[in-house]
Amino acid sequence: MSVELYYAPVIEAETISLDELVERFSAGGLFCHLEPEAEDMLWIVLDDHESNLLASVKGDQFVFATFYMATQDDLSVAEIVDEVMIRAGYSALEQDFPD
Repeated sequence: MSVELYYAPVIEAETISLDELVERFSAGGLFCHLEPEAEDMLWIVLDDHESNLLASVKGDQFVFATFYMATQDDLSVAEIVDEVMIRAGYSALEQDFPD
């Protein structure tokens, strides 16, 4: 079973490549790798965890992601994902988006 969170850019989101995002997850202690899904979508597979992200890209730039948090993973996985995404200017909270 998993819980889904949708991360989208807020106004001040930085332009970031998917490779840069993977590096940030790894720097935060969530080592991961990419696996293709479709032409403009890739999985960010979190090594040694059941949770993962499905990322949408435009060219080589990250656009948004769905985070699938597996309930058997420790809550710290979600905390690290959230911290990395927030620092890049992406949020899963509706109140963070302009009207």
